[in-house]
Amino acid sequence: MQNLGLRKGMQPGSLPTNIGEGSFKHNYNELGFEIINSDTSLFIYHYDDKGKPSGKEQYLKVPRGEQDALQFMVNKELFSGVYQNLSEQGEKREVTFSDDGKICGLDNAYSSYYINTDFIADQDNDIDEMIMDLYGKNQHSFAFVIKADTLFLYNVNETDVGPSTLGSLKYKLTRIKTK
Repeated sequence: MQNLGLRKGMQPGSLPTNIGEGSFKHNYNELGFEIINSDTSLFIYHYDDKGKPSGKEQYLKVPRGEQDALQFMVNKELFSGVYQNLSEQGEKREVTFSDDGKICGLDNAYSSYYINTDFIADQDNDIDEMIMDLYGKNQHSFAFVIKADTLFLYNVNETDVGPSTLGSLKYKLTRIKTK
């Protein structure tokens, strides 16, 4: 049985608990929260036998359902943030990808993105795919490649036989800020 102590913990907004190994006196844990970039996350703070912090685990609230949760985490870890796109006319434009799959500023042509996380795809198909406006009238698929802080979106050359291949580069987006 897990217990939560109703007394102040060592961290602001935390409470002692026996979650995990140890006791309240030695090698103990606290349950608390932190607000990071306007997101509230649950944390379990770990302490050694001298009462010094030894680590912490962060827990995020994600949408219900396995697929929604997977999309949220893929978006958050790989794509969420503000990017800079250099248009064909040489203009710098900001493009924003959100944790919940919204996109803003990509030629104002798309409003959402979906990452194809199909883990049973044909082994010859090694193209990672981002689908804009899934099931919408503007649905369009791009192959994506991430190199350091740059996201490359390519058109996809699909064939009736054999695997799809990368087409021409459509967007080169450089991350300028994480969310």
